Amino acid sequence: DWVIYHFIGKRCKKVYEMRLDAGEKIKLHPVTFDEFVDLAINGKISEWQLAERMMRAKLYPKEMEKFKKLLFS
Repeated sequence: DWVIYHFIGKRCKKVYEMRLDAGEKIKLHPVTFDEFVDLAINGKISEWQLAERMMRAKLYPKEMEKFKKLLFS
């Protein structure tokens, strides 16, 4: 069984190279907020609850405001 986690960071900067544990694989994929939303809408984010919330936010501006507040407050 494989476990996949998604982490959202903001205003990040690289300090040093990753030092991964044996068997650990981490890929960084820096994107803008709009690109992040599009990834979910296009099925590239496997967490269905997050993807559903982002799709709703894309369709309804008030939902987008709530979603951004949730992430960035």
